[in-house]
Amino acid sequence: MRRFSPELFRDLRWWSVGLGLTVGLVFPFGMLLLGVPTGSVLHWRTLLASVAAGAGVGWLHFRVAQELIRPELQRVVHHLQSVQEQLGEGMFTGRRAEKSDWRLPVTTADELGEMAATFNGLVDELVRLQNLEQVAEQWTAAISSRLDLQSLGDTVLAEMIEHLKATAGVVLVREGEELLVAANHGLATPERLAGSAQVRRALASDRLRMVRVPPEAVIEGAVVDFRPAQVMIMPVVHGEQRLGAVVLASEGMFSKDAMWLAGVFKRGLGLALNNALAHERMQRLAAVDPLTGAFNRRFGMQRLHEESAKAARMEQPVTVVMFDIDHFKRVNDTYGHLVGDRVLKQVVATARATLRDSDILVRYGGEEFVAILPGVDRETGRRIAERIRTAVAESDVEYEDGTFRVTISLGVATIYPHGEVMDEDVILKQADDALYAAKESGRNRVVCQGDAIAESAPADAAEDAATAQRVADAAAAAARDAGAAAPVADPKVPAACILP
Repeated sequence: MRRFSPELFRDLRWWSVGLGLTVGLVFPFGMLLLGVPTGSVLHWRTLLASVAAGAGVGWLHFRVAQELIRPELQRVVHHLQSVQEQLGEGMFTGRRAEKSDWRLPVTTADELGEMAATFNGLVDELVRLQNLEQVAEQWTAAISSRLDLQSLGDTVLAEMIEHLKATAGVVLVREGEELLVAANHGLATPERLAGSAQVRRALASDRLRMVRVPPEAVIEGAVVDFRPAQVMIMPVVHGEQRLGAVVLASEGMFSKDAMWLAGVFKRGLGLALNNALAHERMQRLAAVDPLTGAFNRRFGMQRLHEESAKAARMEQPVTVVMFDIDHFKRVNDTYGHLVGDRVLKQVVATARATLRDSDILVRYGGEEFVAILPGVDRETGRRIAERIRTAVAESDVEYEDGTFRVTISLGVATIYPHGEVMDEDVILKQADDALYAAKESGRNRVVCQGDAIAESAPADAAEDAATAQRVADAAAAAARDAGAAAPVADPKVPAACILP
């Protein structure tokens, strides 16, 4: 129908009154068809009454429609205005609305009811998008505050499993050409995924891959203890760097919301992981001795303090093995400092191969090292120290003209959870005293705190003198081969550790 004004109810009034007038004019002529006498129908009073009645009925129709429809429309308008105000306030206050705050009651089964139901659908969609936005904000805050790689991996996996409704997952971080497991939840052998062709392809293409597992598929060598319906492989990329991947497995299919959130998560994860890897590299450089790869003294003493405190809480022992290379100065004087550096690196590599992954190897001084052994008592520490001593003594050190061997002296001390020693400074002093006793009693041996040391200096002195002569002969032979003057060894300085 034609509109005459911008106001709906004004048009409704004109149409209702106009329709009433029209009916009032036509009605008398309809009465003629019913056989009413013409004189009675066409009298001016009859015509006037009919028109007036039609206009009145039209006006009443307008009023009834106005009273029925306008309150419903006003209720909708007021509700929409309230929602608009809440949205405006939420932008500044951060308040998140619930569905019950904005939903419009459906009171009719006509077009007005359909309008209310449609509006409620829009509210549901708006709240859903608002919740997704909130999850994205929480995700950004969670990962941006994590610089520790282990903490970041655990946080990433926990957030993704919760919000993407996954059942299990793993975070893989690239180190060189290998993918290493940084975090895992629910996977029995997550390291097997590092060699997966699907993961490699996803990482190469920088595209999120969804792998659907058919119900009838037979899974061999599975890394999960449930049957996944779908697997999501999310590559983690920062710029041109392929940093790793996140693999999630779900017993059901990932939803549309999960796919949208996965895209959001992927965009922020690259920067966070790159920062964590850079932080780890800096931490490693700050904690590691650049020559030997052992931890430096500052970091090592911090770890000793932590382990001693943990030992007190857990009532477990901690053993410290302090050792240094026998006659290391003569190694440098005879073979040069480059060979001396090679000796330091080889001793550290040999000791590390003997120790557990949980043990801490520290470069304490120039050629002096400390091994911190959590959960190890004195006798076990003695056996470990003896294995280190034997391994070093049996290792050949190569140089230009051949090979030689070095030995080490070791002192062992233990923190006892129920004993008198609980201070890391005291334990270091006891280990140092035991090391000094090992060197004074002949070197190339292990001494524990409290051991009775036999007097063996005369025999050791004779052995050192004989060894010194062998070293001098070897150095002279090397000098003759090089066409240089032979160095003169001081027979008073023992050299039992550098047999050529």
